[in-house]
Amino acid sequence: MSKNVLVFTAHPDDHLCLAGTLMLLKDKKLVITEIVATGGEKGPWWVSKTERKKKFQSDELKTVRKKEISNASRIIGIQETIFLGMPDSKVVRDPQKIEDIV
Repeated sequence: MSKNVLVFTAHPDDHLCLAGTLMLLKDKKLVITEIVATGGEKGPWWVSKTERKKKFQSDELKTVRKKEISNASRIIGIQETIFLGMPDSKVVRDPQKIEDIV
């Protein structure tokens, strides 16, 4: 029987904070699934280290973030990523939100 790990994150790049641990768990043959609450559409995006892209539409940024997380997840060893589609910076912790996520 395989062992599973379920990771909850708020934004598409949050799993990077525990990437080393996730890679270790994958090496130990655990199956990793990540649930991402938002699309990360409120976060900044830079064209380069010195130039921030100022007119980036949120739907466009969500698309970029999904591509980024797909590549990072493959490298880390996350088998599946599930997006909940909640609006970035609008998630509150209350009983109804917890019930919605469950």
